[in-house]
Amino acid sequence: MGLQGEGLRDWVDNQMKEEERRKREEFDRKKEERELEQKERDEKKLEMELQKELVEEEKELLRMKLESPVGLITMPTRKQQSATVKAPRLPPFEDHRDQIDSYLLRYERYAKTNGWPETS
Repeated sequence: MGLQGEGLRDWVDNQMKEEERRKREEFDRKKEERELEQKERDEKKLEMELQKELVEEEKELLRMKLESPVGLITMPTRKQQSATVKAPRLPPFEDHRDQIDSYLLRYERYAKTNGWPETS
C-alpha cells in the first residue's frame, strides 16, 4: 500500500470508523429482530389466553346447562352482559282445555322468567 505518516493514520481511522458503523448496523438489526420476535411471542400468548377464556366460558355454559332445569340460562361474557339460551315457548291458550286464570298465571311467570318489563 505504501502509506506512511498522516495518510496511514487517516486510512486506519477510516477503517476503524467503517468497522464501527458495520458493528452498529449489525447490533441495530439484531435488536430489531429480537423486538419483532418478542412482539410475535406476546401476540401469540395473548391469542392463547383469549382462546383459553373462550373454552372456559363454553365449559361453564355447558355445566350450567347440564345442572339447571329447563328455562332461561344467562351467563356473563366478555362481549355482552349476558348470553341467553331460549326457554321453552308458552303454549297458546285454548278455550276448551285451559282455564283463563291458570293461563294468565303461567303467562306472568313466563314473562318474569324472560325478564320482560312489567307494565301497568
